Amino acid sequence: MKKKIEIQIKKILSKNLKVNINLIKDASKAKDFEQWDSLQNVNIFLSLKKIKKNIDLSDYNKCKKVSDIINLIKRT
Repeated sequence: MKKKIEIQIKKILSKNLKVNINLIKDASKAKDFEQWDSLQNVNIFLSLKKIKKNIDLSDYNKCKKVSDIINLIKRT
């Protein structure tokens, strides 16, 4: 069973990108979703800050795929 934080992050991505959560895989990247543009990237970051307030934007911007985002949230 997936951990709660992973599901929570994928729900945030799903909501912001307006796609089914099942389409969001650990290996998914921004380029996999046409709607994941710079504005959506900011919206995703702000949504993630609601669950983990101490996320640094520069660290978030280094994330290349969903699993990177999950790891960032877990370690902060």
